[in-house]
Amino acid sequence: MIIFWAAQRMKLEIPKMVIKSDFKDYYDGVSRYDEDRSLMYIRKSTEKELTSPIESGLPFFADEFAKYQRGYRDLILGVESVVFGIGGKVFPCIRFNNFLFTEMDSLCSYFESNYEIDLAKRSSVPWVKRKYSLPEFFETRNSTAFEAIFEKWNVPVLKFTHSKNYTWRGGSYEKNTMSLNPVLSGSGFEKIQNPHEVYDSVYRWLANRNNPGRPIPEMPNDIKIQQAGFDLKKSFRKEKSS
Repeated sequence: MIIFWAAQRMKLEIPKMVIKSDFKDYYDGVSRYDEDRSLMYIRKSTEKELTSPIESGLPFFADEFAKYQRGYRDLILGVESVVFGIGGKVFPCIRFNNFLFTEMDSLCSYFESNYEIDLAKRSSVPWVKRKYSLPEFFETRNSTAFEAIFEKWNVPVLKFTHSKNYTWRGGSYEKNTMSLNPVLSGSGFEKIQNPHEVYDSVYRWLANRNNPGRPIPEMPNDIKIQQAGFDLKKSFRKEKSS
């Protein structure tokens, strides 16, 4: 494995897999850098509606923390928890008003400035009907505790969306959608991981599943930094050569 990564440091390349798919995604272009075609990723995107968020096996969050008073009425703003899964790791997010929040501080700042809601205090109070508090939900980022879920659904890439919506009469309804091999382009995940990171995670998951006796280690941080176009000795991107 040391030899493997030594070669990668020289080339700044990762092994190539053949992606057989009926759609294109933002990490597909990474495959052009190498010659290895020994691995195939059959990427067929499907969606399944689940009866309960617990059925997904992934973390989720849904609460009435967006309840606030306007005039004589109490309004409840529904939020949507979105969990991306890439190669055995999960990346929890909250979607609200078409914004995708990937960490708790920015979400708290948004609600405090727009709705005068101290979300940090509210989220610290446990709620019997939810599986995760808001801090616990975000703390699952990069966690490998859910690797078995990828085996269960038999895919290296997945996305689980749990939404709870409220009607003007005070009623509510929820929706739980598991997306297998989803399209990541346009989902907001591009801001969480660059194409090389996604490609490497998918490749390692498939390769390790095919040959568990010789697992491929995770890409070191210095390789990730250089593949993202940064110089290890500088704090800015390397200039493109003409």
